[in-house]
Amino acid sequence: MPNVILHEQGSPEWLSYRSFRIGASDLPIIIGTSPYKTPFQLYQEKIGCADSVETPNMTFGKQQESLVRDMVNNLLGTDYFPIVFQHTDHHWAMCSLDGYSSGNNGFIEIKCANAEDHEMASKGIVPEKYQAQIQWQFFVSGCSIGTYVSYHKGNIVHFHVKADLAYIADLKDKAEEFYIRVINLNPPPLTEDDYHVVDEPELVSLAEEFAAKKIAYEEMGRWIDATRATLIENMKNDRNMCGSLKLEKFTRKGSVNYHKIPELKSIDLDQYRSESVDYWKVATKCNCQPTLS
Repeated sequence: MPNVILHEQGSPEWLSYRSFRIGASDLPIIIGTSPYKTPFQLYQEKIGCADSVETPNMTFGKQQESLVRDMVNNLLGTDYFPIVFQHTDHHWAMCSLDGYSSGNNGFIEIKCANAEDHEMASKGIVPEKYQAQIQWQFFVSGCSIGTYVSYHKGNIVHFHVKADLAYIADLKDKAEEFYIRVINLNPPPLTEDDYHVVDEPELVSLAEEFAAKKIAYEEMGRWIDATRATLIENMKNDRNMCGSLKLEKFTRKGSVNYHKIPELKSIDLDQYRSESVDYWKVATKCNCQPTLS
């Protein structure tokens, strides 16, 4: 039996409790199947650098949840009630169930679905964006029965979901990796969805021209480096004239390896750093070839 957390879902205590833990709704985000948020955005929320934004659909779903749960209980003759669980062995793993019943050791996951998702539910299919969430609920709660409930315009569809132990094991590893990133303040890699898309035609055209010329510049740089190396390799003396070039050999002192200075090992050198400065990195995305009009 997992630990029961006596916080009302949505309360300030609950929000504080889940901020440094991994809940069921976090899993689709962590593994990249959520269309609503990226791993980096979730990370920013967990460390307190961004607020979670509640969409109108999310607000509607919360408002309807109690009604739908009562409808399910009346329909099935069950006694599901909301509860928050924490995993027995992994204190960082939690889930907030829309409904739990000790009578059948089962839970329900309620979705106030759009037409497309509700149609999938009518065929006994859990939309991919919710699958990891439900499997995480199995992992944390230890329940033997899971029921997916889809509600759309007064119509309810419900069906049992089986625990996928192999999938759950993979989710646990990925969730733990993300949790370690949070406590170590080590952000996850950015995705393309983490960038603001600038679509002003003049700027897009200028960016494409810049990208094309940057590629040409880098190709020229590689040619210069290779040609320089060939010339140096074929010089027989320390001072040479070759065409319009002077090629001279010099010796400079090596740099100081401060890590090898015993007297500095006990000194925090960060206190001597100058203030941080902002800078821009401009790079071409992926291996895409820019287009010039």
